[in-house]
Amino acid sequence: MSLWSRAIGAPLAALLGFLGLLAGACLFGFWVIYGRNPGPSTLDYELAKTLLQMGAVSVAAAIVSLLAFNYQHRTQASQRELETERERRHRTAEKDRDERRQEMRQNAELKARRADYVDELLKSTLSRVTESYNAAKRARRQLRALARYENDSGEMMVRASVYDEWMARLNDAQLDLESVKRDVDVSRGAYPSAKEMFVCLKRMEDYLRAVRKEYEEARWQADGDLPLDSLERLVDFIGKKKASKAFSEELQDQYAELRRMVRSNLLNARFAPVTPPEAAEPGAVDAPSPTPE
Repeated sequence: MSLWSRAIGAPLAALLGFLGLLAGACLFGFWVIYGRNPGPSTLDYELAKTLLQMGAVSVAAAIVSLLAFNYQHRTQASQRELETERERRHRTAEKDRDERRQEMRQNAELKARRADYVDELLKSTLSRVTESYNAAKRARRQLRALARYENDSGEMMVRASVYDEWMARLNDAQLDLESVKRDVDVSRGAYPSAKEMFVCLKRMEDYLRAVRKEYEEARWQADGDLPLDSLERLVDFIGKKKASKAFSEELQDQYAELRRMVRSNLLNARFAPVTPPEAAEPGAVDAPSPTPE
């Protein structure tokens, strides 16, 4: 098959070939008859006219066929381009949807990982604060039970050995609270209630710091036991039958408020909606319970 036939198609090529041959034969016959110089109204003259008309009709038919083929070819090409463009847009739309779904999945995974991170961070923070709080309560009880005694003159005294032992432990608790407070301050973005938690931790740590500072200022001046009345912060810390106002407001109440905030943040982090939803695993807060008063 020739390039011409492949370009326009075999049926059209055959038709055009036939019309070409017919036009050529008509023109050749017209030229032969016209060369005889026929007169008007003669048979040769009428035959020449007929051959000329047939040749003209063949040429016109060939031109119309080519024009029709060209129109059909352009229409089909335009339809193919439309189909190609439609398929391209469809593929692009599918790709965009896949990318959006992938982005949504990645965002959901990031949210879930962040929720898990915040969950563990809050649990760890509450556990550390609870340990410090319990250590302070333990020191308070031991000092109340073992450190005080009345001397021969009726004055209340504090046994230096017991004072030293439990102030060292109270110092550790205060340093732990200071470390937690610093962590919350540095990582404010990771804590949902960082500002409020920092305030609670600062008040707790400041209260224990004041008790420890009084110990530092008084202890180096004494060779033995110390008068209880000279230790105002210690008197407030160990209290009498019930907790003093300062101990309740600056330590107990602040711890209770911080614990409430952490539990609330844990619930929000665990049950916050995620798209697609991936619920965090339920579970109790992994922190030791505070020692009861």
